[in-house]
Amino acid sequence: MAPDLDMPLDEQLPEENTNVLEGMRCPECGSLGPFCIEATTTVKVYDEGSDEIADLLWDDDSSCACADNDCLFEGTVADFTIPEEAE
Repeated sequence: MAPDLDMPLDEQLPEENTNVLEGMRCPECGSLGPFCIEATTTVKVYDEGSDEIADLLWDDDSSCACADNDCLFEGTVADFTIPEEAE
């Protein structure tokens, strides 16, 4: 979708993540990302380099940092997870 040039940019930004970072937001600055997350994967390693052969995996205890240069808050993925509202 093309940006609406008549609407301020901050009003065009998504209000929540809907893909890989769904349910995540920086608890310090409110950013939706990007985040630097310590993740695990499996790679096939050759003398010349490597190929990733598995998905990236992380959990609530993985280190996570806000990549916004004005924030740089550090914590765990759990710290960045938006609490579900009580029903």
